[in-house]
Amino acid sequence: MRRLGGYAGALTLVDSGFTVFAQMNVLILGAFTGSAAVGLFAAPQRLLPFVRLPGESLANGVAPQLARSPGREPNVGAFLTALRLLLIVQAFLLAPTLVWSEPIVALLFGAGFEDSADVLRAFAPYVFLTGFAPLVSVSANYLGAARKRIPVIVAALGLNLVLVLLLVPRYGATGAAAATSASYAFYVPAHLLICRRLLGLELGPLAPTALRVLAAATAMGLVLAGLGTQEQPFWRLLAGGLAGAVAFALVLLALGETSPRELKATIVAFRGRGRRG
Repeated sequence: MRRLGGYAGALTLVDSGFTVFAQMNVLILGAFTGSAAVGLFAAPQRLLPFVRLPGESLANGVAPQLARSPGREPNVGAFLTALRLLLIVQAFLLAPTLVWSEPIVALLFGAGFEDSADVLRAFAPYVFLTGFAPLVSVSANYLGAARKRIPVIVAALGLNLVLVLLLVPRYGATGAAAATSASYAFYVPAHLLICRRLLGLELGPLAPTALRVLAAATAMGLVLAGLGTQEQPFWRLLAGGLAGAVAFALVLLALGETSPRELKATIVAFRGRGRRG
């Protein structure tokens, strides 16, 4: 009971710190610049929970397989596979965030939120990293490393506080988004290092995947940019998004990162999940 209570206390501290981290920038932004800037920041921020869903789904399936028990070792292969899948998924989301921020904001939020496009672009590193956050943080919990997470969340909070105080007075809502992205650029790799040490991971094999998905994201971004980066009708966004997705998939196929069989299996799996839903 003492061990259980101590671990629960560590998790409480980590979760409390993460809650503060999620609200800190909104509060500081409001104190410095007022409610208008908060609205410009909050509008694109509403989209961010959706880009986190793939990571949360994989974390729920993979992280419990990392718990050690008598006669059972962590499923390292599942963790590495999840990292590879997230590299692909999050890179796919990166291109429209950077290239089509203005059309996305215009479509979803309408007039008066034009400056939110810059905020969404500043969130781009966060969009890429946030999918990994649930996987590496929940995996660290199942590996018994909740206490090791406390210094990480404290350091991320401190970094975010310094950056937001420096950036918000000059750049407003865009500065707050940039501070969030920079803090996540520390938070996620720090948790990945915890998992790497505890699992004895070799992350080198994922480097070629990272390069290939960035090439695919670049190809997708070029397609989207070629169709225009200003406000567009919905049908054009839909057609352009499909064309960009095709370009992304073709580059992955051409570089050997995936195969037609794997793509087909993924589509079948999502269709089956949709029917069950």
